[in-house]
Amino acid sequence: MIKSTAIDPSVVGADGIYRMTGPARVFITETAAVRAIKTNQIKPGDVLVIMCRGPLGSGMEETYQVTSALKHLPFGKHVAVLTDARFSGVSTGACIGHISPEALAGGPIGKLLEGDRVEIQIDRNKLEGTVNFVGDAGGDGAWRLGRGCWRHGHRGRICLRMWICRMTPSCGRLCSL
Repeated sequence: MIKSTAIDPSVVGADGIYRMTGPARVFITETAAVRAIKTNQIKPGDVLVIMCRGPLGSGMEETYQVTSALKHLPFGKHVAVLTDARFSGVSTGACIGHISPEALAGGPIGKLLEGDRVEIQIDRNKLEGTVNFVGDAGGDGAWRLGRGCWRHGHRGRICLRMWICRMTPSCGRLCSL
């Protein structure tokens, strides 16, 4: 789920589509992601991935601290956030949350590795979009317990349907994993 109006209009194309491709910066906790932001380890164009924070992991915690920290960076609007957790209603930026199936349930977000290329496209007019996990950072494709979360070398694709301030049923599209 994403609040499309929270994306800064200056990073949206004239056609109403937000496009971003960047390397995945993978974190298992919000604390670790905030620490990376505060120690200048996050750069413009990065895609922050905070996994294992859904119902099976931390119980679906709110990830407000990350978006709050990004808001105070001069390039914060050029960083996207993907998570299987939830966001506060005051979060801003390209924040895609409630990704399911979640990482600990074998979902595609849990298959991302540090440095994998992530392609995001969000049409703010049609209220639809895609997130592609390209998976070019390597990996042997084996299931393993890595940094607190199950992962697999196969990459996936997530279909997005955007709603503003309300949860509704999924988009109904079948996405191949």
